[in-house]
Amino acid sequence: MRTSKWVNADTGRFLAAAFLRRPGEAGLSVGRTFDSAVAGLNRIYGCATLHCGGLRGIGLSPVHEPTVENPDHAEILGMPHPDDDPQAAQDYALKLAAQARYVARSPD
Repeated sequence: MRTSKWVNADTGRFLAAAFLRRPGEAGLSVGRTFDSAVAGLNRIYGCATLHCGGLRGIGLSPVHEPTVENPDHAEILGMPHPDDDPQAAQDYALKLAAQARYVARSPD
């Protein structure tokens, strides 16, 4: 997680902003493990877990997209970009926020 502002401090639940696609990305960039999800971040505020079945259940496609730097990198495809369809992007982001579970750090 790039910023602590993506979690409601009172409830510990993720906000939709955590699940909006960034410019230039084909999907929502994720990792298949805690370490791969936070790879390349200067500060780590935690991590969200999502389950593939839950993603598929709302019409999204989790796809393994390894990179040289991160062999466990993946993307969630099917997420509209906020610039293309703001309402659909927000709707999907809310669905992901509802499914996400917070993990403070990598399990040992």
